Amino acid sequence: MPKAYCPECDAIVGVQDPKVGHLFTCPECGVELEVISTDPFDVYFPYNEDWDEGEDQEAGRDDDGR
Repeated sequence: MPKAYCPECDAIVGVQDPKVGHLFTCPECGVELEVISTDPFDVYFPYNEDWDEGEDQEAGRDDDGR
């Protein structure tokens, strides 16, 4: 079973027969993770559309931060 580190708590996590896009929960901290690569095996937080909204709001600021 391939293994990687949880980006939230650094626990070692693994998935039997991983596929890119597979979602699972870290057994240590309970955060949801997504397989982002199988060779090498790597995991990260799943994409969240709300993250883009925050970036759009920040991009609309002028040089004074308003």
